[in-house]
Amino acid sequence: VDEVRLDSAADPDAETPLRLAAQFGAAAFYTSGARSVRAWRVQEIYTHRASLCAPVLRIQASPPRPGQPPRVLVTCQDSSVHVVSPATGAILSSALAGGSVLAGEAPQVAASAYSTDPKRHRLYCAMSDGSLAEWDPDSRPARLLRSWPSPGPGCECRCLALYEYAAGGGASKSLLVAGRADGSLCTYGEQGPDYAVDGHGNKGVLELEANPSQDQVVSAGLDNIIRVWRVFPFVREALAPLMQFFCAHTPVCMSALRSLLLVGFQDAQSATYSVVTYDLEDKSRQDHSPEDDHLDKLTGAAACPKLRLFATVSQDGTLRVWSSANQLLKAVQLHARPQGVAFCSDTGDLLLGIGASLYGIEHRRYLPKMQTRRMAMMHFEPAAPEPLSGEMDARLLAELPFPDRQRLLACRPAHSFDAFADPDPLEEEPDDVEERLAREAAFGTIASRERELRMLRDGDIKPKRRPAATPATKEEAFNKFLSLVADHPVLPPPPKEANLDAAVKSALEPPQLPRPKQAYRPDICPGFFPSQDAAVRPQAGLAPIPRGGCVPNSVLAKLLWPQEALLEHEKTATQASARGWRPPDLNVEQLRQLQGLRQRGSEDEAERQALLKSWADSGDGAGGDDEDEEEAGELLFELDADRKRREQQEQEQKEREQSDFMRRMQQAMDEAATEAAAEAAEAEAAAVAAAEAEAEAEAARTREASTVSGDSRRPPTRPTRRATQEELAAAA
Repeated sequence: VDEVRLDSAADPDAETPLRLAAQFGAAAFYTSGARSVRAWRVQEIYTHRASLCAPVLRIQASPPRPGQPPRVLVTCQDSSVHVVSPATGAILSSALAGGSVLAGEAPQVAASAYSTDPKRHRLYCAMSDGSLAEWDPDSRPARLLRSWPSPGPGCECRCLALYEYAAGGGASKSLLVAGRADGSLCTYGEQGPDYAVDGHGNKGVLELEANPSQDQVVSAGLDNIIRVWRVFPFVREALAPLMQFFCAHTPVCMSALRSLLLVGFQDAQSATYSVVTYDLEDKSRQDHSPEDDHLDKLTGAAACPKLRLFATVSQDGTLRVWSSANQLLKAVQLHARPQGVAFCSDTGDLLLGIGASLYGIEHRRYLPKMQTRRMAMMHFEPAAPEPLSGEMDARLLAELPFPDRQRLLACRPAHSFDAFADPDPLEEEPDDVEERLAREAAFGTIASRERELRMLRDGDIKPKRRPAATPATKEEAFNKFLSLVADHPVLPPPPKEANLDAAVKSALEPPQLPRPKQAYRPDICPGFFPSQDAAVRPQAGLAPIPRGGCVPNSVLAKLLWPQEALLEHEKTATQASARGWRPPDLNVEQLRQLQGLRQRGSEDEAERQALLKSWADSGDGAGGDDEDEEEAGELLFELDADRKRREQQEQEQKEREQSDFMRRMQQAMDEAATEAAAEAAEAEAAAVAAAEAEAEAEAARTREASTVSGDSRRPPTRPTRRATQEELAAAA
């Protein structure tokens, strides 16, 4: 459950224990080492209260009533519902809502509610098939009183909330509210469903929470909307919408504390498991740091009205206690996965469901010291005496099958065990088992690989000797080789075309028939000016054209031709340009002459133009019945191809000339850049030489100045006189 290191480096007196001693039944044990003996005390966080017949699914605290002891309603996975006294762990009543185990598949319990009205104790169970059952919890086991069938498909109850209204003068009312799968809320009366109202569309209701202190019922749906309803318990239309607010994630659990509402959200995709508190009076929201949130699915929430505390549990194995301002007060690591939590007293004692057992945690075990000191100034009503265990009705117990009797007898409080035994060995969850097996398999693979590598390193693995080849093995190998080479289908050789896509496309396309040859009779494209016959004399009074001047063609055309002729000519030119260029109308003889020029290789364009002009002036053109239309069409086609070829050659010549021009321009630019760089280098060298000459001149001037100044500062010396010849001779 827990562990502690005795050789911690943080403790200078720590040492490895050599002996461990303990006494049975005592909460202390001793460890002894080479230098010291230490005494240890076992601190129990939670204590065992009761054992049940199946793992716990949900825990719900009954609505508090003045003068009434608290009760807890526990729903198990085998669809059994138990009414438990949290103080002593006594099983007061049990209902096998899912039926007998011998009946085969039976509907499961979807939700349950318990009424603590002293005049009328009732236990309600909503089943997965849509029916609602009412049980009498005063007998043990509980007796089925009546059952209401499902109103229809989609009307299955998913959650229940019991609104307990208690007023002065003995007026009290219990209102059962059910949340359905079709998103509606329904109230139940004596005759069954009494009133239904749409709450969450077709998404379905996920959670209900009754808040009698504020006359409210809170519902949460799969549409991520939380709605608050005003309750009128003494009228038929008991629910009226009060407010609503939208949520970013799905609310999975709620707990009300006067005007405060704690909501637990979860989103597995984003690993969000947050707890938020809403104040329904001033419509505010309190959040906390994300580091304080749970790390796994939330399994329960509860509220303590006296201490104004909230508690939540999660599958991450922690219990977290929150203040009314949504601040984390305590996080308790349970070393187990709790499934449900409930406050069972005004002092803050908790009841947890772990496995198939109930465990209690006293408030002194988890509350901070500041909170316990504050409790010393508060007044708490003394707890009423609680029964230690409930007596089974032998007659009702005898009517049950033997497996069901065994299930009920297995539900026992903790104090009923005569000897020490582990009432609930904590079994591993299916997810934990799968994770452990996967981890063991992965670690086993790694260990096997490491072992083989170590054996290879140490030379413990010897290579296996290859068996000697026999004629049979050689024949078998040759046959397998032939099967690999010769047993595959023979593929045809690829086509010879270089472009396989074009070859495949041509093979798939249907064959195209040759187009029939037609006679080609193009029209001559008109020029810029209209016909000379349509020209008129210019009007008198126009300004004369000066000598050496020029007149644009557009102005000249407007002066010499009327507007109608210009419009007609422009229309004709537009139509001709739309049709495209066509060769002139020529007869067969003229086309033969042009063909002869082309065959002789004559490139004299002037000769060809002269022939065309002479034919146009003479008026000889295509016509007559003796002309060969087919031959004329072929000659025109060849002339057109020749014209295109010449245009292409001219275009290529222009491109070559342009490329030569650009190359020469680039060469000239490169030469200019080279010359400019050389001139810049020469200018820079000249500047450097001038700078050096200036520096040498400046150095010379500096040396001269220093020499003059040095002679002026030098002290005067005695003048020297050279001896004359007479003096030298006298001395000799």
